[in-house]
Amino acid sequence: MPQKRSQIADDKEENIPAGKRIKTEDKQQESVTWQWEDDGHVWTDFSTDIAKKIQEAFEGKMKKTKIEINDIKFDIIFERMVQRNAKTFWERKMRVVTSENDDGGVSGNYEYEEKKGSWKKYNDGVQRLIHASIAFEFEKVPFIHQRINYTLDLKTLVETNEKKKSKRKIRNNLTIKEEENGEKDIKEEVESEEDGEKDENENTTKTTGGSSRSTATAKKEKTKVKVKTEQKENNSEGDEKTVKSIAFKGKAPVDSECPNKDKYHVYFEGTDIYDAMLKSNEFEK
Repeated sequence: MPQKRSQIADDKEENIPAGKRIKTEDKQQESVTWQWEDDGHVWTDFSTDIAKKIQEAFEGKMKKTKIEINDIKFDIIFERMVQRNAKTFWERKMRVVTSENDDGGVSGNYEYEEKKGSWKKYNDGVQRLIHASIAFEFEKVPFIHQRINYTLDLKTLVETNEKKKSKRKIRNNLTIKEEENGEKDIKEEVESEEDGEKDENENTTKTTGGSSRSTATAKKEKTKVKVKTEQKENNSEGDEKTVKSIAFKGKAPVDSECPNKDKYHVYFEGTDIYDAMLKSNEFEK
C-alpha cells in the first residue's frame, strides 16, 4: 500500500531552485526507462513526456521536480526515489531500469559499515537511488534517511553524514560474493591441476617401479650369460682376451666342462652357495 507523508515532513523538503533547471548535454549512454510502482507491485512506465522531464531533472542533480498526470499533481523526490501526490501525500516507489531483466535496484546489495566488521544493508529506496545513479554514471549520490542528509561516493565507497561530517565505508556485497566465488573457482582449478599432476606422478612411479621389478625378474630368470675370462699372457704377440660362453641357474654358474650343464644348477640356501670337487684322483700336495 502507498504510504502517506505528513505535512510537517513535506514542509521540511527543500524547494526547487529556479536556477537548477539546466538542460544537460546529450550523452551516449544506455537506454533507461523510468517506472512507478502501481498496486499489486506492478511496475508501470511513465509516459515519454513525463519520463523526459524526470530524467532532465535527475541529470541536472535536482533533489525533486513536479509533474502532472491526468490533472493530478505529483512531486518526484529523487533523494528517496518516490512519486508523491501533492494533495494527498500518498507515495509510490520509482525506479530506473536499463533492460528487461533489470529490477531497478530492488534487490540491491549495497551495505554500510555500522561498526567495525559489522555491515548493514541500505533500505530499498537507497538501493534504487544508487542503481539509478550508476545508470547515469554519477559518482555522488545524495539521499535522506531519518531526516538526515547523506552523500554516497561510489568511487571511493564512502558515506558522509552531512550534518556531523562523519564518514563510514560502503560496499557492494554482491561484488564481494562474486570475487569470493571467483577466487574459490581459481583455487579449485589449481587444486584440480595439482591433483592431476599428483596422479600423473603416481602413475609414472608405478610404471617405473613395475618396469624395475620386471627387469629384476628378467635378470633373475635369465639362464645364460657371457662372461669374460682372465686374460691369457702371450709373450710374443701381447695380451689376448678370450670370451667363453657359460651357463648358470640360480646364483652360480655350472662348470663349463659338465656335458649336461644346461640340465643342472649349483645348489644354494639363501645366500650360501655350495660347491664340490668330484671324480678327482690326484690332489696337489
